[in-house]
Amino acid sequence: MSFREMKDYELAGLPDEELIAYVVRARKAGALDAARTGLGVFCHRRWDDLVARALVKMPSKSDAEDVAAQTVRDVFRAAFDGQSVGEAVRFMQRVLARRIADWYEARKQTEALPEDAGDDEEWHGYDAAVTPDETGGVDAADAVERVYERLSSSHQEVVDDFGFAGYGAKKTAERVNKSFPDLDTPMSEQNVHKIASRFRQDLRGELGLD
Repeated sequence: MSFREMKDYELAGLPDEELIAYVVRARKAGALDAARTGLGVFCHRRWDDLVARALVKMPSKSDAEDVAAQTVRDVFRAAFDGQSVGEAVRFMQRVLARRIADWYEARKQTEALPEDAGDDEEWHGYDAAVTPDETGGVDAADAVERVYERLSSSHQEVVDDFGFAGYGAKKTAERVNKSFPDLDTPMSEQNVHKIASRFRQDLRGELGLD
């Protein structure tokens, strides 16, 4: 298979879809260092999203940035075997979830879960799924991951974009439809709200709060 390794500045100029396609080609050609470099560029583009998602569960921005940096490092070293931007995002966020859990495990500390945010439109992250209790940070992170893993790929992207990255319902629906153009029924704003609400309910059940 013919493959040309690209320079960092070339990779930086590629749209996300082309960047992941490059990673896939590099992997198939056995150019693993090139694949990792491309994935690293993709991950760095989402630095703000990583930090924002980590901030939902971490006590400070500096701690969130620490686990985001660990995530970038681990993703760079990992053997990503996906084919799409959506798969790459979910892979990156699964790594982040584990680094957050590791952070709490290392410190043997717990933190109260934040108050219910109420309206779905204001829901950003798992904070809106729970009311304050004495559940530990590690247990909460594990619960989020368990519920998340039971979702379909398109519903995971709804949680990623609407819940964790802070996009509105309309923008989330647009992003999901772009990532999953073959959905039997295109994602709508109403569906985004329903998926978010169901995720909240399932997470409350996982945490034993219902």
